Amino acid sequence: MRPTPPPSPSLTQAEHWFRILAETMPVAIFVHRDKLLYVNPAAEALTGYSAPELMDMGLEDLVEPLSLSDNGSAAPSQPSGEAEVWKLQRKDGRERWIRLTSGYVELDWQPATLVTAFDVTAQEQSAIALHDVRQRLAFAQQAARSVTWEWDPESDDLDTSELIDQVFGLSLHDQIETGGDFLDMVHPEDRPNLERALLRLLKAEDDNLAIEIRCLSPRGEIRWLAERAVAMRDEDGQVHRVIGVAHDITESKIAENALFQ
Repeated sequence: MRPTPPPSPSLTQAEHWFRILAETMPVAIFVHRDKLLYVNPAAEALTGYSAPELMDMGLEDLVEPLSLSDNGSAAPSQPSGEAEVWKLQRKDGRERWIRLTSGYVELDWQPATLVTAFDVTAQEQSAIALHDVRQRLAFAQQAARSVTWEWDPESDDLDTSELIDQVFGLSLHDQIETGGDFLDMVHPEDRPNLERALLRLLKAEDDNLAIEIRCLSPRGEIRWLAERAVAMRDEDGQVHRVIGVAHDITESKIAENALFQ
C-alpha cells in the first residue's frame, strides 16, 4: 500500500479526506476535467496503467460504450449519473466490462467530474452466455414448431412462448393468459382427457403428462398438439408450477390419417 501524502495548503479539508478514502477503496475512481486529474490505486489495477501514464490520457482514451452486438443492450451515448456498461481496453490489450457512474465534484476549487468504475466482466459474460442459450433454444423451438409454457394451478396464470403465434398462424400470445383460456381452445372431445391428465399429474398419480390433443383456432382450423409436462412441487408436495412443451404434430397426423383412408 502506498503512503498517503500529507495535505497541501491548496487542498481543502474535504479534498484531503476524499483522497484518504479514495486511496483505500477497491472501486476505481477517476476525476477529470479536460483530462484526468486524479486516479486511485484501484484505477491503476483496473486499467494496468500507472497513475502518471493515466494523467496523460483522457477518459475517452480508456473506455467506449458497448454496442448492441456486445451485450444485447443499447449503448449509452456518454457516461452519466446512471450506471451504464462500458468496455475498457487495458494496457495489456485485454478487455474488461465496467459499470460507470459519474457525479459533480470540486477539485482545487474548480468543478470536475468524478467517475467510479466497477468491474462487471464476469456478470456480463454470464448474461451474454444466457442470452445465447435462450436464443439457441428459441431457434430450436421454432424449427421443431414447439411452444413452451408454464401454468400456475393456484392462480390459473398461463405463460406461453411467443411461438404459439407461429403454430396457429394468428396472434394469440397476448390472448391466452390463463389455463382456462387455453382450455377453451381445446377440441370439446379432447377436453375431458386433458382435464383428467392434469388432475392425475397434480395428484401425483402420474409422474408427467403426455397426451395428444386437438385445438381449434379462432378461424376454426384444427391443430394437433403433443403435450408433455412435469409438475414442480414444494417441500410439502404441493404443485406450485407445471412446466410443459407442446409440439405441433398436425402435419404428421394428416399424413397418418391419409394412410388409413
